[in-house]
Amino acid sequence: MKNIYLMGVLGALLLVIGASVFVHQKFVKTTAYCASSTRGIQEKEKKEPEYQFPEFYRGFYLTVRPALNLEELKVWVERAKRANMNSIVIDVQNLRQQRVSIPKENIQYLLDNGMHPIARIVIFPDGLKVFPPPDGLLQDRYDAAIEAARIGFKEIQFDYIRFNDSNIVKNITLEQRYAFVEGILSTLREKVKDYNVRTAADIFGRIPFNRGDIIGQRMESLDPVVDVICPMAYPFRRTK
Repeated sequence: MKNIYLMGVLGALLLVIGASVFVHQKFVKTTAYCASSTRGIQEKEKKEPEYQFPEFYRGFYLTVRPALNLEELKVWVERAKRANMNSIVIDVQNLRQQRVSIPKENIQYLLDNGMHPIARIVIFPDGLKVFPPPDGLLQDRYDAAIEAARIGFKEIQFDYIRFNDSNIVKNITLEQRYAFVEGILSTLREKVKDYNVRTAADIFGRIPFNRGDIIGQRMESLDPVVDVICPMAYPFRRTK
C-alpha cells in the first residue's frame, strides 16, 4: 500500500514537473517568437528601399531656372517620359557659379517620376588659370556638392575640373596637374560618401585618345576617383 501511495505521489510530481517544463518551453518559444517578430518589424520600418541607379542613362540637361519652378519642371519631365528618358542633369549654380538652392520637393518630384537627378557643379569656369586656386573656391564647391546630395540628388557631376587649355599656368609639371585634379575629385567623393550618391567627371572628348594633356586629365587615373566618366565629345564641321 505504501509503495502504491509513493508511486502515486511520484507520478503526480512527474506530471507537475512535466507540465512546468512544457509551459516554460512554450513561454520561452513564444517570447523568442515575439521578440523576433518585433525586431523584424523594427528593422523593416528602419530599412529604406535601396535606390536603383539606371543601368543605361538616357537623359537631358536643364539650367537652374526651370529647376526652380515646379510647374515648368513638370512640363520638361512629361516630355522626357514620352521620349523614354530616365535621367536629368541640372545646374545647381547660376551663370556666376554661385550656389542656388533648388527646392527639395522638386528633386523628390523627379524621383517619384522615375528620373535620376544629377547635379552639375562647375569647378573652374573655363579651366583653372591661377595656381593655386583662390582661397575658398574649392570649399565652396565641396559645400555645393554636399548640399546637392542632402536635398536628394543621386549623382554629382563635376564639370571644368581641369586646367585652362591655353597653358597659361606655368611652373607646374604634368604630374602635378594630374595629382591636383585627381585629388580634388577624390576629396569631393569623400565629402558625399554618406549620401549614397555617385560622382561623375566631365572630361574633354580628346582625353581618351591622347596622353600628356596640359589640362591635367587622364583616363587611367580618373577611374579610381569617380564612379562615372563623361567624355564631352563635340561635333565639328570640316572646312575646306
